[in-house]
Amino acid sequence: MNYREHTLLANTTYLADKTEIIDIDVKDPISQIGIYYRPTYIAVTAHLAHPISCLKKVELVDGSEVLWSLSGAETQALDYYHRLVESFNYMDNTIGGTPEVWAFINFGRFLWDTEMAFNPTNFNNPQLKITVDINAPAADIITGSMGVFARMFDEKVISPSGFLMAKEIQEYSLANNAHEYIDMPTDLAWRKLLIRAQEDGSGLTSQLAHIKLSQDGDKHVIIDEDSGKLVHRLISQIPPYREHLFGSGYVAATNHFCTPALHCRFGGAQWRAAVAVQDEAFYAGDGGRFSHSQTGAGPNWQCIVEGWLPHAVLDYSFGIQSEKEDWFVPPASGSVKLDLTGGAAVAGEICEVCLQQYRPY
Repeated sequence: MNYREHTLLANTTYLADKTEIIDIDVKDPISQIGIYYRPTYIAVTAHLAHPISCLKKVELVDGSEVLWSLSGAETQALDYYHRLVESFNYMDNTIGGTPEVWAFINFGRFLWDTEMAFNPTNFNNPQLKITVDINAPAADIITGSMGVFARMFDEKVISPSGFLMAKEIQEYSLANNAHEYIDMPTDLAWRKLLIRAQEDGSGLTSQLAHIKLSQDGDKHVIIDEDSGKLVHRLISQIPPYREHLFGSGYVAATNHFCTPALHCRFGGAQWRAAVAVQDEAFYAGDGGRFSHSQTGAGPNWQCIVEGWLPHAVLDYSFGIQSEKEDWFVPPASGSVKLDLTGGAAVAGEICEVCLQQYRPY
């Protein structure tokens, strides 16, 4: 058998926040790691965040060396831009419901990439560290569960030259019309630059006014655009993110959370066996938060949402994504600076900057 799936963490229940440390004690190269989390909505009526927020941080470390470090939302967004396929999110927002969210770590350009994979034998003590926040999506959540598996090479012998690594480079608070200058890493080739600026009810283009990336004191300007134009140009090359949701219905408008976070559109109906006269209203969606209300309380509802920028993450890809020779190689002795300008009406919202890089062995 050339390939196999291996359980790194069997389904584990959590009654309190915890950082789960999982030893990577296998020898075969790993192409992909998958993580699922299921919060249990005991009596949730007030939703505070997307259920992926339960995965506060996902890290792969080797002793003190950090090989991967993103939040669950950043990991899920990167996976979408990497594969252009939505993760399985079972978005059950009903009272007593158990949604399920998935985050995938991809070490190769595609699944079973023989040139790029995570080879545990190249490290001394590789560990996966996952920080769980059990009630991040709603205050009255008291339990949840998580499992982790790896897709590995088995009898197929490969000699990968390296793997794709992703890290959050900087996190800071946005300010009105203010510039944030970030000195970016120049040690490894860049495959993707990710910028996240998420605010409930507000799109990334409202949080960031302008994005500029340049090297060696503007000797070479790579990006220099208003965020709206840049976002619309980039999302024109990819399909919209589509997601299915269920929820409990009320006459008063209630907030719910979805993965797409820009230009969201909804199509919905009742989720019940009997036909009744019932109007459904869906509104907003920017920032990944939308509002729902209906004619009468009681019946559950279902909807499909389409939109862009999963978890308000913008992806700027460098070159042909399947060819590492085409990715951005920073100058060996130069500098690369990212200049982000806040929007006109921000109030301390957080901006996160991440990189996907090629790390050779």
